Amino acid sequence: MAKCRQILRDLQGKDVYSIFAIPVDPEALGIPTYFDIIKNPMDLGTIYSRLENGELDSPEEFIRLVRLVFENAVTFNTMPHSFVASTARSLLAFFNSKIRTVECVLDVSHKNKKLTNRNKAQREGCHERFHSTRAGGKSMQVHGTALRQCPHLASGQ
Repeated sequence: MAKCRQILRDLQGKDVYSIFAIPVDPEALGIPTYFDIIKNPMDLGTIYSRLENGELDSPEEFIRLVRLVFENAVTFNTMPHSFVASTARSLLAFFNSKIRTVECVLDVSHKNKKLTNRNKAQREGCHERFHSTRAGGKSMQVHGTALRQCPHLASGQ
């Protein structure tokens, strides 16, 4: 999560007008329909607090929340040349470029987890076949191969 903290600090530095620093106050801003349109409000300050208090469970949750900040801004500010929407798009592009390294690590981690689970299932299947085909200490033929010892048992897996 250290990389997420750094990216958040970078984002906050780019938000020079602090547009996304605190929750939107529809009354103070004169936009009474805000909560009719935006059902899940989010801001960078809230994300920072959650990150510092250990309330974010994963980098994926962090990524989702940051994107929500900017998606909300674009959704609510629909005018073609809206300063808020254009700033949100710019910051979202910056965020996406910075977060790619984290997403790549997450992708590799998820793939490795899938491979580990698949390898575990294969080992368990191999052990099952080995033990169910072994008869009286003699090697048996399994799929045309003489099976003397389960290869995973030999390697200690």
